[in-house]
Amino acid sequence: MQKSKFQILEINKIIKSIAAIFGAAMLFSACQKNNVEQIKSFSHPEGAPEMVADSFTLIYSDSSIVRFKLTTPKMLIYEDEKEPYKEFPNGMLVEKFNTDLQIISYLRADYGKHYEKKDLYECKHNVVAINEKGDTLKTNHLFWDEKNERIYSDEYVQIIGKDQILHGTGFESDPQFFDVELTNPQGPIYFDVEEE
Repeated sequence: MQKSKFQILEINKIIKSIAAIFGAAMLFSACQKNNVEQIKSFSHPEGAPEMVADSFTLIYSDSSIVRFKLTTPKMLIYEDEKEPYKEFPNGMLVEKFNTDLQIISYLRADYGKHYEKKDLYECKHNVVAINEKGDTLKTNHLFWDEKNERIYSDEYVQIIGKDQILHGTGFESDPQFFDVELTNPQGPIYFDVEEE
């Protein structure tokens, strides 16, 4: 007796269903044997970031008032570390705003890191900050302690003002660098400014 095409298709469906159920049961029993740490180490290798964001912009506000904006081509978030941090390997730009949302200062660096618990930014390589008066600070390594409203460095620093250039090794200041203390000053350079 010959089987019809319909009967053969039905038998094939039954065999496929049994194989699928058997495969799922095998997978389920294999998962039960693994512990959570093994699964976690497989899905997230040690030392790798928990999150990666490209072309990222973060706006910080306080009491519904925008305080500053951070823009970066790439952000890596490391939350499982003892000291959680965000890393900006391709640079960062921070723009600070007044209450009218006008930019009053900015900070740019080729590399940055934000330590969340300390609320501390570390900026490296070609760091440039410009304050509301137009004074420019240049260094290769800068820390910005947001909580205590201080910026500082132990490396060479140059501050270019309207009529003088201050430079030295190491400094500390408020974020607007109105109150600058050079640790190892090398003397200001004064120049004449022509008024128009």
